Amino acid sequence: MAKYRQSKYIHPKYDITEEYLEKLNDYDLKRVFLDVRSSLNKARRSRANTKEIEKDYCYIQKEMQCRQETRTKRKK
Repeated sequence: MAKYRQSKYIHPKYDITEEYLEKLNDYDLKRVFLDVRSSLNKARRSRANTKEIEKDYCYIQKEMQCRQETRTKRKK
């Protein structure tokens, strides 16, 4: 199930889709998370529109949370 967002904003380094995020290993996912968070903070400081960046940030957070839940379920 791949969801593609139609967005005017595309992160300069990444084309963030659910399919793309699912394929990343944990290290790369965290790197993408930190890069997008950095972009979001820069945009907020410059008073730019952050809606699209925030959507990407939420997709990344959701993927990280799903992975964490899966890890805790496996341990039980």
